Amino acid sequence: MIIPVFNGEKYIKAAITSVLSQMKHFLEIVVIDDGSNDHTSTVVQELIQNYQNIYYKYQENRGVGVARNYGVEISQGEFLTFLDADDLWAANKLTIQINAFKQNPDIDIVFGQVEHFISPELSTQEAQRWNYPHKIMPAYAAGAMLLRRETFNQVGKFSETCEVGQFLDWYLRAIELNLISFFPPDVVLLRRVHNDNSSQKSKRYWQDYVRIIKSSLDRRRSQS
Repeated sequence: MIIPVFNGEKYIKAAITSVLSQMKHFLEIVVIDDGSNDHTSTVVQELIQNYQNIYYKYQENRGVGVARNYGVEISQGEFLTFLDADDLWAANKLTIQINAFKQNPDIDIVFGQVEHFISPELSTQEAQRWNYPHKIMPAYAAGAMLLRRETFNQVGKFSETCEVGQFLDWYLRAIELNLISFFPPDVVLLRRVHNDNSSQKSKRYWQDYVRIIKSSLDRRRSQS
């Protein structure tokens, strides 16, 4: 499994810990540090002293798409799964998803449901500023996804040019290939709401999402 991180010293330990409890299902945690200049490396190296199946790689800051792709490249195993450094896997995430694959052999990608939570360091007033879903909902997110490596390769790499929306771009390409997704009713991803959420920082990011969706529509029109 692959965790991209940039300046994630506050949250990376909790993210990795949420994965460690499910280690019976896979061999490695690959942490790709995308040019952090805080103490992310120190936090991860401390965990590595106790867990030898955590692998840490540093790269110059090139974006989360490049980091995820690098993680895919150097990781091993039949299945791929991801987690952002500020989020958490729900307990039994992998058990739920592996069982879904066993029970539904025709599916290509398994997701699940996502639940948002307020990061403990936020005050009540700070938390009220964020417009976030207050209910459990389908988890269209890289951190909720489990798929076979061959399926990922069929779709192709994450975009390395999008500032945000790399997963949206990837998933739209998967839909264009008519890949089958399955969403069990169980929560598999806990998404942290905090002041550093990149998707919350600027309205201009929505322009990237619009561009990604338009590109997908254009591809579909050209194929029809």
